[in-house]
Parts: sequence; structure tokens; C-alpha cells
Amino acid sequence: MQTTAHPAGFAREWRVPDPAEMTPEQLAGQMVQIQVPGRACTPETAAFLARYRVGSVILFSGNVATPAQAAAFTRGLQEAAAAAGLPPLLLAIDQEGGAASVVQQGVSHPPFLMGIGATGDARSAAAAGRVLAREVRAMGFHWLFAPVLDVNCNPANPVIGPRSFGSDPDLVGRMGAAFVRAVQAEGVLACGKHFPGHGDTSLDSHLDLPSLPHGRERLEAVELKPFRMAIEAGLGSLMTAHVVFPAIEPEGVPATLSRRVLTDLLRDEMGYDGLLITDSMVMNAIKEHYGTAEAAVRAVLAGADMVMALGDLDRAATTLEALAAAIAHGTIPRERAEASVRRVLAAKDRFLRPRPPAGDAAQPGAGAEPHRNAAGWVQPGDVAVCDSPEHRAVVADLCLAAVRPVCGELPRLKPGERVLVLAPERVERPMSLDFSAPLADLVEALRSCGVRADGRDTGMDPDPQRAAALVRGAAAYDAVLVCCTEKAELPGGIRMLADRLAGHPGRILVSLGSPYPVAGYPVAVCSHGRFRPSCEALARALTGVGAP
Repeated sequence: MQTTAHPAGFAREWRVPDPAEMTPEQLAGQMVQIQVPGRACTPETAAFLARYRVGSVILFSGNVATPAQAAAFTRGLQEAAAAAGLPPLLLAIDQEGGAASVVQQGVSHPPFLMGIGATGDARSAAAAGRVLAREVRAMGFHWLFAPVLDVNCNPANPVIGPRSFGSDPDLVGRMGAAFVRAVQAEGVLACGKHFPGHGDTSLDSHLDLPSLPHGRERLEAVELKPFRMAIEAGLGSLMTAHVVFPAIEPEGVPATLSRRVLTDLLRDEMGYDGLLITDSMVMNAIKEHYGTAEAAVRAVLAGADMVMALGDLDRAATTLEALAAAIAHGTIPRERAEASVRRVLAAKDRFLRPRPPAGDAAQPGAGAEPHRNAAGWVQPGDVAVCDSPEHRAVVADLCLAAVRPVCGELPRLKPGERVLVLAPERVERPMSLDFSAPLADLVEALRSCGVRADGRDTGMDPDPQRAAALVRGAAAYDAVLVCCTEKAELPGGIRMLADRLAGHPGRILVSLGSPYPVAGYPVAVCSHGRFRPSCEALARALTGVGAP
């Protein structure tokens, strides 16, 4: 048996167990990822981890606020695992970049992946991956649920959009491969999602069960190509899609539950032997059609190594108990469970030990740098790297490169011009804490570039009376920026506002997400981001101040 130092500075060493010696309950525990309540590891959470021998935890926006608080939380979880005699936890986070980030205060905010893809430069993808990996590792996470490898070839896609590198499969694959290499070289497990592709759907699998009716030839040319390229780059983990692919699975079973997709295609045909985790099993695409506990068993039988059993701890317990019973009774063959646990433990051994594995070479001399261990990896808990001056400089360049005209040339604001910014004061998203304030950030950034800017709050979707008042006030300004966020199309109120300003000679449509909602307008710009660095980059691009 192999032993390695326990993460997060623990003195004891942990023994990498042999799955053949584990009980059904221990096997099931390593095959489940749960979410936990609160913003610290409570005695109740610690007791649950110990009772069910849990292998992985994911934290969401309700769990974390700042890097320091996140680091304290993850350390508490690892201490609870150590006290229970468990292998260390694989702690996961959705921190894709841009607005698709769980931690939003005190961290770096690269543009959306679509903005990075718009540069066409794989070095930009690698730079973003390095920044994100260093910061999540500093907060105590070793599993980054990124990059999105879906090809967003459907502008009306309600759930992927600017989270994708773009609509060209070769571009998505090239960018994704660079991102993966950079993340894993920093000691963080990358996770490509959502296999075999969620980019061309018009339904959100959080709400319903989408189907992608394309033939196998099309799937090979578009949806599967980026995944193949990322796998060739050494992608350590994949997340399944709750999407039906009739060309692969004619019985209408979603990919997450399909042996034809996860084993016959991914494992046997594509030769993938990395860690395979399901998307959340409480999404309606699964919960409403199959039930979470039954679906968990079916996902493992299909080939998944780990089930994302979200929801409260009681629901997670039901899933854990269902898996343990299925292993004990032979419904899930023991060798099937052991194979999955070996992959889970191999990932922990690779990314939770204090040295990089062969092939992930550390940067020369990195061990002598602040915040890094001898492997060149950021030390968990050393949150000074989060939003550091070095990272801010990298992100500023990425955000500036991501600002693109949607139609024609990039418009230019002149020094001293009066500019009215119409944008949401704060962005509200369901089931999320969101601290971005694009209106204030953009106004401040424009003023710093020599423009006399004022701002008016539109809200996310202004009513007709508010839109009329905003139009009346715009007459006194040389230019008007009408801003929308990352929706697939303009909200009705923003569209009405833009149309009523059609006669204003200085009207500029600005998308702070993807270019789709402002396509077709004669003067339109996309920043591919709405946090402060993207607002500053947008101001620089529109004024030419500090832009190359």
C-alpha cells in the first residue's frame, strides 16, 4: 500500500486503501459527491462524512464568500475526514471564470471562455486555466469543474452560451486542451463537461430532459471532437450530460444513465480511463424522470465512477445507502465498484500529494517562489495568490483581448464626451449569490478613461414606464451604452429600450455576456464578461486609453 502526506498541512499520513479490502459502504462512500450546508464544517457535517465514508464534497455560492473563508471551510472538511480515518476528500468547485464562478469576492475574474475563444490564441486559454487553478488550489480545492467542452452552435442554448469556447469544434478542442494542461500542471484536476455535448440543445437540463437528434457522423464532427482532443491532452476527469443522444442510445436514455454512451463509446471506443462523474442528479432531467437514488445505481452500471448526489444530507444518505445496498446484493457487480474507486483514489493520490506526477513538470525554481511548495504548486490555504497583482495583470490582458465588435468596427468614444450607461445596477441570478455591479464598475472605468459618464439602473428587464423615462434622459448625451448580461437573447424591456433609442446617433448596444443577444444591431460590442476587469477592459477598448 502507498502512503502520502495528508493535504492541508496535516501531520499524519494517509494510506491509499485497496478497494478489494473495502466494505460496500466504504466503496459507495468514495463513489458519491455531496453538498453540505452552511459556511463551515459543523459537527453534523463531520458526523455525516464519518458515517457514510464520503469521498467528495462540492461547495456552492451559499457555502463560500471569500477566499479566506473558503480555505477555512475546506480545511475543516479535510480535518473531519482525517479524524474519521478517511482518505482525503476530493473537494470540488464550479469556478469556470467570468460570471460562472462560485466564489466572486476577492478572486480573479477572467472573461467567459467564449471571450477567450474569440482571441483564437490557445495561450490565452492556458493563462486563464493557470490563474483559476492556482486560486482554487489556494482555497483548498483540488477539483475544478472546467473547462466546458460543449460546442455552442445553438445561439438559443439557455444553459451553455458564453461558458463555451465557441461554435467551432476545432477551436473548442484546441482551447480546451490548452486549458486542461495548464490546470493540471498546477496540481488541480480538470473536468471537461458535459459529455458527449450539451451545446446544441434548446432546453436546460436543470429544468427538463433535452434530446440531440443528430446522426453519428455529425456528432463525431462536432460534439465529440473537443472531448477527444482534451482526452489526448491528458484530461483527468469528465462530467456527463443529462441529454438524450438517439444516434448512440436509441432507447431514449440520457447519456448519464446509458451504458452505450459511457462504456461502449467513452471507455471502449474512445479509450478514456479517467475519472467520470455525473452532473447533479437532482436536476429535473434526471429527478423528474428516474428518481435520484435509482438513477445513481443506473449511472454506475452505465459506467460512471462518481455520482453527484446534491440536495440536503437526507437525500444524499438515500443515494449512499442505495449504492451500498446495490453493491452488497450484486446489483452493481463488486468489480464494477472497485474499478471506479480505484480511479477515485488514483485522482486523490495524484492531486492531493505534495509532488507532481510524472508528466506534469513543475516550473523551474518554482519551489523557491512565495506561496508554492517544492512541486511548484500553490499551497492550500495561501490565499494571498487570489486576485494578486500578477493575476490582475494577466486577467486585464485577457479581458481586453476579449472585447470584440459584433458588427463592423469597434466604436470609439472621444475624450470629454457625455456618455450615458444604461445597465443593471446589480445582477440577480436564481439560486446564486452574485456580487457584480456592472453599472457602477463601467461608469467608474469610463470616467477613468476621460469620458464624462453617468449611469442609470435599468434592472434586469425594465418595464415600459421605466424604459420611457430612460429614453427621455438620453437626449442630453453624446453616446448611450445599452447593456445586457449573459442571456441568450435580449430581455423584452432591454429590447424595447434599444428600439426606442434607434434614432440616437450615439446608441451602442453592449453585451456583457455573449454576442448573440446584440447580433443584428448596427453598432454593437461584446465584452464577454461583466465583472470589474471586463468593465475596465471595455472602457479601454471604447476610448483607446491604454489599449494597444
